[in-house]
Amino acid sequence: MNLYEVARRLWQERLLAILFAVLAVVIAILFTFRVSFSPPSLRPRALQLGTAGTSVLVDARQSTISDTRVNAKRLIRLTTSLTQLVDSSPITTPIAHALHVAPNNIGVQVQVTDNVPLMQSLPLEPQVGTEILATQRHYYLVARNDTGSQVIQLYAQAPTGRQAVTMVLTAVQALRRYVAAGAAQGHVRAADQVVIRPLGNVVGRTINPHVSEEAAVLIALLAWGLMMTATLTLKSQARRRVSRSDQPAAVRS
Repeated sequence: MNLYEVARRLWQERLLAILFAVLAVVIAILFTFRVSFSPPSLRPRALQLGTAGTSVLVDARQSTISDTRVNAKRLIRLTTSLTQLVDSSPITTPIAHALHVAPNNIGVQVQVTDNVPLMQSLPLEPQVGTEILATQRHYYLVARNDTGSQVIQLYAQAPTGRQAVTMVLTAVQALRRYVAAGAAQGHVRAADQVVIRPLGNVVGRTINPHVSEEAAVLIALLAWGLMMTATLTLKSQARRRVSRSDQPAAVRS
């Protein structure tokens, strides 16, 4: 069958071709996106991935660079406690609200490490692949503190880079609110209060930003092609059977 014959057959079956095209698009969307009706949303599946990371310093309102060793140790212990706090409702609930998902959809991993080599104590944004990308959750947060440090490192995974940035920023804001609320309840003097200081900007990106759309187009074309090929083949075989059944009748007449 040459190209002209194929085009002629497709034109003859144009209504069916349009119907199959719509069906193929629906199939492609269901395979590559997660459809939600409350609220209405269309989110890429695990084909597309966003990551973000930042670090914060747990410090006294008056910096402890030249402070006593006793105060420094107190802040180090507090940093460890705040790192472990990330895996609790005061932090995960605001993140879930910011993403418009249920709190149990937020996965959290807390890492308090000892004797960390220098290369691993650096920002882990390039190492996110080995930390959280293998998880099956769509929203995942890692909070890390190296023992003896007043720094909390936060890394997030989400379907898009923007959502990952939202997770990290919301976690930082929730930590600040928790610390401020504790100071207010304990009537802590301003000079003795603890603050959460950001260390640099939040770094976020989307990995394979258009892979879901590309996969959807490929699946739609493949599905449409298979449906049309099957339909044209079956109709062609039916015509041949009818033609063969008419030949003996013509001979007898």
